[in-house]
Amino acid sequence: MKKILRFLNYLANECNEACFNCRVKQIINFIKTSNHYKHLIGCFVVGILACAPWTALYSAIVAATGLEMKDKMYSNFYDWTDWSLTVGGGAFAALIWLIV
Repeated sequence: MKKILRFLNYLANECNEACFNCRVKQIINFIKTSNHYKHLIGCFVVGILACAPWTALYSAIVAATGLEMKDKMYSNFYDWTDWSLTVGGGAFAALIWLIV
């Protein structure tokens, strides 16, 4: 995880030139905050291990809902951003399965 954070910091520091790069920097900073990158990477791995595009989507939705249900059980709020990023990681894995 430290290597991933180091790489994201490197990308954020390199993006200081144009407005497009400012948008990239904002996206990278958003992903770095509050373990959003863990949701993306974790569900991408779950989706890749599902071995088919439709099961990758299904497992991503189940994993995202389970993670958010755990947050709700521990008296935290249901975070739609985390849920969306988790499903997005699985959707990216499903897209790769469709291409392969």
